[in-house]
Amino acid sequence: FEKEYHYEAPYQAAESTAAVLAFADAFERAGSFDTEKVRDALAKTDLMTFYGPLRFDQSGKNIAKSMVLYQVQDGKFKVVAP
Repeated sequence: FEKEYHYEAPYQAAESTAAVLAFADAFERAGSFDTEKVRDALAKTDLMTFYGPLRFDQSGKNIAKSMVLYQVQDGKFKVVAP
């Protein structure tokens, strides 16, 4: 990507690819494209991707991938949470 476009791939590319992997995994485990079966399979997802782990809570949030919150303080990035 970097060689072709002369900049690093944004994190959204990995994030989006992980979403496709989650669906592919759910389709395979559901054995169907039936929306309810796929939804149930997604709800049971516990998958490691190159973007990080995927596991969803009841609201659909990925609870397996830890997140870091940064702020710019005095012109420098500083981790402020967790």
